[in-house]
Amino acid sequence: MSLAAFNRPEPESLAPVVAVMNMKGGVGKTTIAANIFGSIYKDHHKRVLLVDMDPQANLSQLLVPQRAQSAAIDLDKSIISAFEPGRPVGAPSPATELTTIGAISGAPVSPREIAHSLAVSRGKGKYLDLIIGQFEIAKYTLPQTQRMDEVLGYFQHFIALARREYDIVVLDVSPSSSHLTLAALQAATIVLAPVR
Repeated sequence: MSLAAFNRPEPESLAPVVAVMNMKGGVGKTTIAANIFGSIYKDHHKRVLLVDMDPQANLSQLLVPQRAQSAAIDLDKSIISAFEPGRPVGAPSPATELTTIGAISGAPVSPREIAHSLAVSRGKGKYLDLIIGQFEIAKYTLPQTQRMDEVLGYFQHFIALARREYDIVVLDVSPSSSHLTLAALQAATIVLAPVR
């Protein structure tokens, strides 16, 4: 893959969104998201946002100590706030309801406000951030139709904000056919499907 696909020729252009996905588990999606895009941050000084969209949260477990994950999740500074309003915007936590979706209103929180900082290049203004994953997003894998269009729209707005704040947005997607997969496909400008 050429790094040219990730260059933004004009300052006002939007960052690419790479969905690392495959319906099969164990093909290296999380490993690619962490290592390849971590290397792009480190070696090419890009502002990279990793988004853990898997209810198993393996990307988060790989990169962030459990205590820090739990603290972020307790404050809704995690993937749940990318899909529904939560504590960062003064709303009740959507993580408390595993089968229902709350009222969707207003603009999502800025991705930088809820992202966990993994690394910062001092003096270069470049950073590697992670939106921490959590099990409660499993509710978006259920075959429900109530309010899912609103949730998907809210997520698209969240990703649009991220595309302005980062050079590359990377979605680590769960190996399932669900609303999470649909959200990733709708947001992606590039789909990277690792296979063995």
